[in-house]
Amino acid sequence: MLGLLGVCVGCAAPRDDQWKKVEEDMEKDLPKSVIETLTAIDASARQEKAWAEAILATAQRIRLQGRIEEGRSPTAAIEMMQKTIADAPAEMKPMLGAGRMLFPSIRLLLR
Repeated sequence: MLGLLGVCVGCAAPRDDQWKKVEEDMEKDLPKSVIETLTAIDASARQEKAWAEAILATAQRIRLQGRIEEGRSPTAAIEMMQKTIADAPAEMKPMLGAGRMLFPSIRLLLR
């Protein structure tokens, strides 16, 4: 699912530098910095109604936050996804909802 969204993100020139920073910070293993940048990307994309990009940033942010919180609660990422879906704009809910259904399988693949 997220791979399909990546095609749309390639067109997002206004945030290319931010996406590059996400990649660089991921390589440096700086998850908190990545989360901050993804939050900014998400906010900007939502403002411009670039829904695919906002969904991608949101999903990646939740995945990282879930990894950080996993020691405290094994279901943290799923709980974050549920809250995010509840608070998301109507345009984002279908894709985020699909991600929620796939989330347990995705978590297994990421380990």
